[in-house]
Amino acid sequence: MRLSKAFIKNYRNFLDEEININEKSLLIGPNDVGKSNLLKAIRIVLDKTYSSLQLEPNENDFNVFGGDDEITITLEFTDITEYIDDYILAKFNCIKDGTMYITYKGYKNCDEPYKFYIGHSRDLELMKEVPRQSITNTINCVYLNSTRELKTFLKKAKIKMIENYKNKRETQEIENDSILIEKINNNVETLNQDIEKISYINKSTDYIKQELDYTSNHNNNLDIKLSSYNDFDDITSNVDLVTIIDGKQVELGGDGRSNQIYMSMWIKEMNELYDENNQFVIFIIEEPESHLFFPTQSITIRRIIKTLKNQLIVSSHSPKIVLEFQPNSIIRLYFDKKMKTKIANHGCSKEIEDAILKFGYRNNLINGEMFFADSVVLVEGPSELMLYKELANQINKPLEKYNISVISVDGIGFESYVNLLETLEIPYSVRTDNDIQEQRDGKYNYTGLNRLIKIYNKFVNNDSIDELAPKNEKDLTKNEKKYFDKCIEKLKEKNLFLSDKDLENDLINTNVGTKITELLKKSPDKTIKYLQAYKAIRMFELLSQKIDITELKNTSIYFPLNCLYQLQEDDANE
Repeated sequence: MRLSKAFIKNYRNFLDEEININEKSLLIGPNDVGKSNLLKAIRIVLDKTYSSLQLEPNENDFNVFGGDDEITITLEFTDITEYIDDYILAKFNCIKDGTMYITYKGYKNCDEPYKFYIGHSRDLELMKEVPRQSITNTINCVYLNSTRELKTFLKKAKIKMIENYKNKRETQEIENDSILIEKINNNVETLNQDIEKISYINKSTDYIKQELDYTSNHNNNLDIKLSSYNDFDDITSNVDLVTIIDGKQVELGGDGRSNQIYMSMWIKEMNELYDENNQFVIFIIEEPESHLFFPTQSITIRRIIKTLKNQLIVSSHSPKIVLEFQPNSIIRLYFDKKMKTKIANHGCSKEIEDAILKFGYRNNLINGEMFFADSVVLVEGPSELMLYKELANQINKPLEKYNISVISVDGIGFESYVNLLETLEIPYSVRTDNDIQEQRDGKYNYTGLNRLIKIYNKFVNNDSIDELAPKNEKDLTKNEKKYFDKCIEKLKEKNLFLSDKDLENDLINTNVGTKITELLKKSPDKTIKYLQAYKAIRMFELLSQKIDITELKNTSIYFPLNCLYQLQEDDANE
């Protein structure tokens, strides 16, 4: 059995969305897009800890674009089998073909603010109204917030874990432990006697006694001491997590390490608590990477995925976390042009899986930031990447503010990147070199142009436009400028940009290029060759000179970046 879909209508960010959910699902998207609200929608239906007050919708729970007085949240459960899920079949008699639906209806200004229904169909007329408790006693979820009370939990979890192992001891272990505890208590008594003799401890003790005697007669002759240890029969309260540094015990500190221990203890507690065959539990974790040092994020989420036995839904802002989930387990939320929350390809899907698998070896930490971007500029190499980042900063439009990622494809293999961005419904632009190869027959292979034409015909338009599809890549002659220019204009309309030649030539043929040649004290031709020789290194060295490149705003080099700025600004003005 698993939760396979969520249908959310008129609830907070969600006007009317269908979301596919996998056995292990990752929820990603920008701030305020609705990740927490999606998790909250599931919790409204399944979280036992929700009170009646939390289940009642308030004015802010209704989608501002909907104009409806009802909220509908429906969860679809599938793969309910007789042998594994017999307790589900015994509890609910509304399962058909291994499928069941649970619906929450929230009402505005109504005497009954909410109701719950269950059935084998999403059609409310075919469903039966039931009390929520009858659902959550058997099907529920456990939620772990991103703002975890680390120290409080660790203290409770420590006591619970020790007590758990204490209750599971064999007879011989109990006898051995009793002998050890008696020995420890004898040593503790001696230790405390020695501690009391230390001058500053002794004087402090006398002072406290005097003050207590002065304030109340009830404190007369009260025997009080500054002591190091209590009776060791209560051993669980006397042990703490410490780390050994240079042979000395130091109290475990730092939220990062505490969070790692927290997650390990939480997983252990959850697996023991819900290791039963009479209920189905979904775990929901927000931002497991909280407080974690970047390299430890991967192994932490990997352990969570591997160790938790139940269905799991995670939300995250970390590229490290994305790389640990299966390609068919990504749920990406984004804003459309009207700032409405949408779900890329309805969440976990074969389309996203195929796109990521085709992306293949390119799916790494650097490119992982694409998953979280509002838009992406695809360029051939690191030189363009560095130039665009510097230009964005100099014109006071930093990429971080607009959540634009500039991604180097490290060559000309744009198609896999475009395919993934299209599938994730992330806007993008492309800039590639105008590579031209002369053939023996006197014709020219416009490989740069054809590179963009292929992207245009494969991804931008469902139907190829004949005028943008040469019969083969050698059909153009150098004199067919009219065709060439027509193609370029068509491609620009779809944010596909062809260099005049390449980055180095285009750059030097600008006013900024004049400054560069003067700085390097080389002719334009030699400057171009100099920059092309060690592209990334030379571009880094050049930009380190803090040369003013703001004038590039007035050149075609700026087009791929500007179109994405414009896209966001247009959306904001609508």
